[in-house]
Amino acid sequence: MIFRLDPISFLLRICDDLQEWQRFLVVIGETHNYLKCSQCGRIIVPDSGGKQEYSCPCGKQFRKITQIKNKKLNYIDICNGLELNSDRGSIVITLQYDCYRQLELLLSDYSTVLYRNKGLEELNCMLEHQKYLPKIELKYFLSNNPLKLISHMLEESKKSPKEIEDWVDSLKEKEKEGMQAFFEEYQKLIPDNELKYGKQIEKDAVKYARDARAFVEDYMGQIYSLLEFLFDK
Repeated sequence: MIFRLDPISFLLRICDDLQEWQRFLVVIGETHNYLKCSQCGRIIVPDSGGKQEYSCPCGKQFRKITQIKNKKLNYIDICNGLELNSDRGSIVITLQYDCYRQLELLLSDYSTVLYRNKGLEELNCMLEHQKYLPKIELKYFLSNNPLKLISHMLEESKKSPKEIEDWVDSLKEKEKEGMQAFFEEYQKLIPDNELKYGKQIEKDAVKYARDARAFVEDYMGQIYSLLEFLFDK
């Protein structure tokens, strides 16, 4: 589309593509609710097999007594809002994608961020070299690599490494053990994370999706506790 030939349609198209907050994707699946253990901070997950028995690594066990197998309808919204700023005559549009929700999304739909990233790349191309328009820059962070999402959360936070270390030391014994195990695994994997989980926007779901999901399932409790601390939720 060319702004000077059809400015109203051009602006309507941009507004429609950028109205990302509260735009949701519907995913139907059989994923269970993820419950965080109040004692050790890990996620309570169903045992393999009939998925009637739930257990926590700290030893607590639970049993599901309802027999009706329900499909779960998820309304997935990963964008918190949009921010407009000006920079030396240019317009900067920041789409505030939620890193934790993108991590959750890996449990049910690995490819959603691929399609959204493709749409934003097309929009970026449409904004280039348009006569009578100022320069418009899009900023956003999308990924289906769990370690890159966690790294971005850490970068966005105002907490220093020392503050994070002191917070981990202040946790209760079992919760502290789980958090230390998470950080050890994260630090071990981060140097070569693309070998394990692919690029920031990874297309090869066959090769990487299972490992990405497994990592989130293993450490979702710790990641959520970290999120609460980083952003004082």
